[in-house]
Amino acid sequence: MNRMESVPTRRALTPPSHRGRRGLSDRLSMATLSIATGMRLSAVIVLLFSILTVVVWALPATSLTFAPLIALIGVVLAFTWGALTGLDLPPLTIIALAFSAAVLPMMVALTGDLKYGVPVIGASVVAIVASVIFTAPTPTNHSFITGENCAETIAQRQRERALQEALIAGESVDEVDVMVLRRVKTRPNERPTSLTLASAIGALILIAASAAWITLSSLEQWSVMIPVAAVLIALIVWGDQIGHTYRSQSISALSVGAISGAIIGVVAYIAGRASQMTPIILPGLASVIGPIPAAALFGLLAGVAVGMTIVVLDGLLGDHTTRRPPTGALGRACAKFLVAAIPIYALIRIGGI
Repeated sequence: MNRMESVPTRRALTPPSHRGRRGLSDRLSMATLSIATGMRLSAVIVLLFSILTVVVWALPATSLTFAPLIALIGVVLAFTWGALTGLDLPPLTIIALAFSAAVLPMMVALTGDLKYGVPVIGASVVAIVASVIFTAPTPTNHSFITGENCAETIAQRQRERALQEALIAGESVDEVDVMVLRRVKTRPNERPTSLTLASAIGALILIAASAAWITLSSLEQWSVMIPVAAVLIALIVWGDQIGHTYRSQSISALSVGAISGAIIGVVAYIAGRASQMTPIILPGLASVIGPIPAAALFGLLAGVAVGMTIVVLDGLLGDHTTRRPPTGALGRACAKFLVAAIPIYALIRIGGI
């Protein structure tokens, strides 16, 4: 009598992100964008932030009304950092980053001094380190793997890796292999704890940059630079869209930053803000070559400095090699906007104020 042998069924696996019904937040965090679309979305969001900044700057009590906007941008960065970097942070770490992003701008705005933000950053570092370490997976004990067990374990890991590569390539796998892949997915995250900690500290550094915006708005003679920085960052980010390679886009961003910075510096000096900008625009140089050339030079240096900051950040977190989901583009826009004030704040300090 012939016996019918059961043959394992072969089927193509679809990635789990495309199966079933998901909420809007899952769709935004899982779907990937094309490189051009991700960059355009980031630029549009930066433009929106710049418009909101100019509107809030025109309101009375700029530092107190401006701080909630910067705090909101920092909180958004904390929650979208995982999508931007591709490295998920523990929930407690995200909460610690969001708390730092919300408290730091308000602390600097209420005190009017950047030094009062240092305790907030220090407490945030302690909270982040504690949250990463206490939520880290238990290390695997390899002491019992000896002899034949070691060879079997290595062979099993090689098979699992081959199955994962086949799944990524879109090849069909057996039902038995499906069970193996499900077992791999249920394992604890084996990503190094040091990598998670480094990612969280990197996010905190970008969030700490928000204090520069609040410091600029704390004094009346400095607050004139807020709309200058907002317009500069918008123009430079859109200039960074020109070109098809990272090199050409970087050159475009620096060129747009230099030209627009010089023009904006002169226009801001002439348009009724001369008395406020006089002590800012490199006063020693202004006494030699005149205030208008000094304003143009100050704007040029500010544009180039902001442009270099955007180029470096775009090279590290951009879509040049890896496509990001929409939430990743939102996080990149927040990061670019927050760091834009640091070069301008540094130039003001160099100017002697």
